[in-house]
Amino acid sequence: MQSDAHSLTCLPLAALKPFFSSMDKNSNFFNIDTRIEVSIDKIFLDNEFDLFNFNGNMFFKNKEIVKANLNGSFSNNKKLNFTINTNDNNKITTLYIDKAEPIVKRYKFIKGFDNGILDFYSSKKFNESTSTLKIYDFNLKELPALTKILTLGSLQGIADILSGEGIGFDEFEMKFKSKKDGMIIDEIYAIGPAISVLMEGYIEKDDLILIDIRDYNSFSKGHIEKAIHVEDLNIDNFLKDKDKNETILIYCYHGHSSQSAANFFSHHGFKNVFSMDEGYSGWIN
Repeated sequence: MQSDAHSLTCLPLAALKPFFSSMDKNSNFFNIDTRIEVSIDKIFLDNEFDLFNFNGNMFFKNKEIVKANLNGSFSNNKKLNFTINTNDNNKITTLYIDKAEPIVKRYKFIKGFDNGILDFYSSKKFNESTSTLKIYDFNLKELPALTKILTLGSLQGIADILSGEGIGFDEFEMKFKSKKDGMIIDEIYAIGPAISVLMEGYIEKDDLILIDIRDYNSFSKGHIEKAIHVEDLNIDNFLKDKDKNETILIYCYHGHSSQSAANFFSHHGFKNVFSMDEGYSGWIN
């Protein structure tokens, strides 16, 4: 088994990309079983957060990571631990972070996330994974208007909104299965003193219809992959041809016109219609 040790003092997160991209599965690097030891004093995640004393090891076998144990820390002694263990073709992946904010904020569709403890567990076997994501003790400062209205049903919700600290949640849990063609959500629930949410369902990648309602010139210059341009010239054919049970996600420039468009499609019998917050500008930024 080959062992390579990498020790670095200070590194931005983007600088790691060339290193990992160079480890292509078709390269000679993966032709033998390999153990990599990592020791980095400081990683710049973004303008707000740094990860310190990132160290541990990874084991590659047959061109796959079969075992890993990586640790690091944020400010105020908040810890990160990432592990992979493989037994009998069953790969177990875990991620535990005392400070969830730096990780969650990288998903731009989640706005105003603050604090939180993240605990992730996934078991993958035969290209199907069963996973549980838990986040504890966090706030959301930027919530859809409907959610804000619902929180006003409790005194705690009113206090949260007036304080400007967002809506507090004690626990969020998502149980899901991932397959090649989509994701099955077994259960999602979030519990807090102001509001509780419970959802379940099935998300299939190929069934999501993404609609761009910007002008054609803007659409032709750039759009989200697989988006359909819908305008006055083709709206009637779209309404006639599409299954009303399909899930539709609409976006415009900044997320304003798409809300009216979502109401329009709902009025015409479509049952699962959503508007993309902040529109195309939010997507590319």
